[in-house]
Amino acid sequence: MDKMYVEDCCQILDSMRVPITASDRKEGEYPYYGANGIQDYVADYIFDDELVLLAEDGGNFGSKERPIAYRVSGKCWVNNHAHVLKPKEGLDVDYLCYSLMFYNVDGMVNGATRKKLTQAAMRKMQIPSRSMEEQKFIVDELNRIIKIKEQRQQELQLLDNLIKARFVEMFGDPELNPMGWEQVTLNDVCSSIVRGPFGSALKKEFFVEPDETTYKVYEQKHAIQKSASIGTYYITEENAHVR
Repeated sequence: MDKMYVEDCCQILDSMRVPITASDRKEGEYPYYGANGIQDYVADYIFDDELVLLAEDGGNFGSKERPIAYRVSGKCWVNNHAHVLKPKEGLDVDYLCYSLMFYNVDGMVNGATRKKLTQAAMRKMQIPSRSMEEQKFIVDELNRIIKIKEQRQQELQLLDNLIKARFVEMFGDPELNPMGWEQVTLNDVCSSIVRGPFGSALKKEFFVEPDETTYKVYEQKHAIQKSASIGTYYITEENAHVR
């Protein structure tokens, strides 16, 4: 199949990006985008178009679940952590986005700790060259699949809420213990309790696909949101004991 370079099928608008430090941002209605999505809302905008933002540095490079590109529409501000792409005539913006979301950038990104996709490398990325009719068909099919997935996730959330409600109905609130159940400490029921690794010790390369041998990574957000179901980070037993 014929392919086309990003630099040939897109206008590259990186020169229009303007980063704003958090202390200098004025709160407003316009989304302020970075490598992986909305970072803030600001009082002004520098873009008003149908665009695709592709992570430059700090992106989800190598992830099979979190994309490195996303679609934006309308008035917005973009910092210098995302490449700004506007498709030329004959290229559908959604097709462009889907083509780049999980692009294999192995060998294209550099940097020891914070991976970076330079503009020179980005320009040489290639996507399949298809007619507008084929592009629209692919986009429609992917949109349909995503909608089905979202509906299933909503159904699962409703079932999860039902399970929680039934649990409280049968056993009472676990914090208040209105039914007077016997209480024990974690030390009484756990063979081991491991903390960490923390901060810089928890490296991206430690994260693996979940299976029966892996450990889920629990973070502060789990305690704040009082939910153990959020999050998708898993590590091996070996890395669970990193200090």
